Amino acid sequence: MDLGGAQAGISLVVVVHSMIAAACLTLAAVHLPVWLRNREALANLAFTIAAASAAANAIGDMVILKAQTPEIYAAAQRWKNIPILLLLVGLAGFSYHYLKAGRRWLALTAIGLRLVALVIIFRSGKASTSFTSRHCAASSLWGRALRSRSV
Repeated sequence: MDLGGAQAGISLVVVVHSMIAAACLTLAAVHLPVWLRNREALANLAFTIAAASAAANAIGDMVILKAQTPEIYAAAQRWKNIPILLLLVGLAGFSYHYLKAGRRWLALTAIGLRLVALVIIFRSGKASTSFTSRHCAASSLWGRALRSRSV
């Protein structure tokens, strides 16, 4: 799949999403060794999970943006729910272990509900935010053509 712009060169949207993913993966790479050396530093593990899932979310956004068929668009939307669940887990764990804030039962309830939604999404074959689409049309942003706009 071509992730570049429709014109010559790389679009600004792809560059920004790539930078976001790279920054998130860099933060994850910094915090993972800290947790590997000290297994009691659960806040570092939670931050690593949140940062890596934010990077996966940015990559999923690029795939959705560059989808050329409704099937690719819908599949990318469906699979993007996994990093969103992991982001929720990471942020809840970080706020609980590092900030010493929040209620454990509330975080577990939110994670459980998101997990139930994920199971429903994958069993039904449709993303929770999906809609019926017959084709993907091109749109533009900052003068560059983008391929994916479901209509």
